[in-house]
Amino acid sequence: MIRVASDFNDMDLKSILEIQSECFADSLQSENVVRKLLSSTFVYITDEKIVAYVQVARSKNLSSLFEPYTYTVGSISCITLITNIAVVSAYRNKGIAKKLIAHVLNLAKNKLLFENANNYLGLQVREKNPAKYLYDKCGFKTIGVLSNYYKNGENAIAQIIDVNQN
Repeated sequence: MIRVASDFNDMDLKSILEIQSECFADSLQSENVVRKLLSSTFVYITDEKIVAYVQVARSKNLSSLFEPYTYTVGSISCITLITNIAVVSAYRNKGIAKKLIAHVLNLAKNKLLFENANNYLGLQVREKNPAKYLYDKCGFKTIGVLSNYYKNGENAIAQIIDVNQN
């Protein structure tokens, strides 16, 4: 089952932080950041526990690569990004991440993520992350490389999808 994370459920926050710690040890978000993103975080529940999540955020244009895909909120150019997707290791390779992505794509297609959002959803993924192949299978297209994007000097691949083409 997929549902939005709850601001009122401390177990949601605790579970997301634990999954994040397992999956992103070198790039953790603070508890405050995770808390702020709960209303746009979707959790996957199986065996009566949260085993995966996806966070979506309206972000200021992070790179000129995304510029053609932005929309305006007030006077700020924005893009809707998948900022994190993580699955507990024991539940990987079971199609959970694909289901979370499909859920977010469906919400975006039906204009249910953010007011005034356009048809594009973007993400950034480490150049050597095997998840890139999943994103490719889901229809994301590479639009460029962000050199030395991560603290350790790794590059990121910028990808985009037109939710109406999927």
